[in-house]
Amino acid sequence: MTSDLISTAERIMKMAAKEGAEQAEVYLESRENLVVRITKVSGKDNFTARDQVIFGAAVRVIKGGALGFAYLSNIGDESVKSSVRSALKVAEPQAGLESFLGRPRSYPRVSGILDKHTAEMRPEEAVSCVEAIRKSATEVDSNRVTVYDSLFGRSKHGFAVVNTQGLNVEDYGSFARMAIGISAKDGNEAKMEVYNVERAVKDVGIVKDFASKYGHEVLRYLGAKKAEPKKMTAVLSPFAVAELFTYAFTDAFCADNVQSKASVLEGRIGEQVASQTVTLVDDGTFEGGLTSFKMDDEGMPSKRTTLIENGILKSYIHNNQSASIASAESTGNCVRWELPTVDYFYYRSFRRLPRVFPTNVILKPGSISLDTMIREVKDGIYVDRTDSAFTARPDGSFSVTVLYGFKIENGQLSRPISEMRIAGNLFDYAKRIDAVGIVPEKCLPALYPACVITPPIRIPDVSIQT
Repeated sequence: MTSDLISTAERIMKMAAKEGAEQAEVYLESRENLVVRITKVSGKDNFTARDQVIFGAAVRVIKGGALGFAYLSNIGDESVKSSVRSALKVAEPQAGLESFLGRPRSYPRVSGILDKHTAEMRPEEAVSCVEAIRKSATEVDSNRVTVYDSLFGRSKHGFAVVNTQGLNVEDYGSFARMAIGISAKDGNEAKMEVYNVERAVKDVGIVKDFASKYGHEVLRYLGAKKAEPKKMTAVLSPFAVAELFTYAFTDAFCADNVQSKASVLEGRIGEQVASQTVTLVDDGTFEGGLTSFKMDDEGMPSKRTTLIENGILKSYIHNNQSASIASAESTGNCVRWELPTVDYFYYRSFRRLPRVFPTNVILKPGSISLDTMIREVKDGIYVDRTDSAFTARPDGSFSVTVLYGFKIENGQLSRPISEMRIAGNLFDYAKRIDAVGIVPEKCLPALYPACVITPPIRIPDVSIQT
């Protein structure tokens, strides 16, 4: 039985062929989002709710060896015809995309990506969750803790890819996002703004735990001060690792960047590019991964690809175009990335051209606990959260603000710190990692389309600036 997504995509594809396309590919996307938010405005609670349906298609056409692209949110016949004509009009030759690929032999089974309760959560349940965020956080210490922003939302995402070469595939997933803006005062003041994304929220308990955790955390950062500027050992939380070691670092493994000579890892397969403690994989099939689906955004099977093994660069990641240029196979890393300002849950959009990006980037856990990692440091910092490393340069040079952290003195967390900067080069720091923790966490960087699953890590001689 053909689903509504596939049958709609096939209708668009057939119309593209009638308009003169020799080959056509259609990416069709459907999202059902519900977001509930309570903010404090001039001391009063402001409640907002948004129930949103996003539906649209991207069309790629090939004619005479040239490739064209168009997207449309109105899938009526005239709109489809107009979009296909526009795609044909702007078509240009594209190396590696002279033809689309047909249906692969099989797709992986990926579990933990669609929870029916989460996908179909009713508005009153979402309201209960956002209220639970406020209540659970302030209950930690109602005299000192205030929640000025709380958000809960859920999303059901479905997409299909079909083409004239026989490809027709679809998949569905659920997402939930919770966020909190929280402050604490006792003469000093501390603020935190944090979020979390899950594939399933089966009951309000996970929301309460999230809020209570940060109710306690914000109290720990009261009286935070800058650390002195110098080089010292840094222990990075999973969230700090996720923000620092995506963007420029993970972009370097993308084959389109390698082929355009925008990657510092070009031509370095088999070389040591990180510490021997580092084994890094990209896995679009990871159970419950925040970007896991059975296929990528051009319908190729999701895969597990080893990027670094014991510090040695093993491979790059590909979509169909970069794979064709390299005489390789797609690794299932075609992504139509969209900024999270459009969608809180899953950073994809039919409006965007396909590119190469990671899916779930996984750092293999080591054998040292976080407590031991800290206990072995005489003089250093523990970095809990940083701002985004989106501005890091392709060569890996960066400078970001430490939002929350602690000074480490004689093996113990001594006092809270904030508002200093850490700087240096990510590829240099990757070679210096001397410890990888045991317990990984799933993190979603603020402005990047990949999930990062990582334990804490430790790096000596990190530059701390004010």
